[in-house]
Amino acid sequence: MPPGLTVGDVLGRYGCASGHPLGIDRQAAFLAHARAIGLDRRVTLLPEGGAATDQELARFHTHDHIARVRSAERTGLKFLDAG
Repeated sequence: MPPGLTVGDVLGRYGCASGHPLGIDRQAAFLAHARAIGLDRRVTLLPEGGAATDQELARFHTHDHIARVRSAERTGLKFLDAG
């Protein structure tokens, strides 16, 4: 089975402010280049998934980190580190 590549509207809107390397324009730019070099024909394009469950998040993050991120979302904290 070829490698998978997840693309979609929600993922495409995720990112930092314009001009930042992780800006929201990166998915469109990546896909345009991937198509230009034929990469899209060598991978399986996968649909976007849903939100991860707590159990899935805990496979990669501590429970304290998950709680901190949720708290940051509620309080409007912009950076989890020094920014």
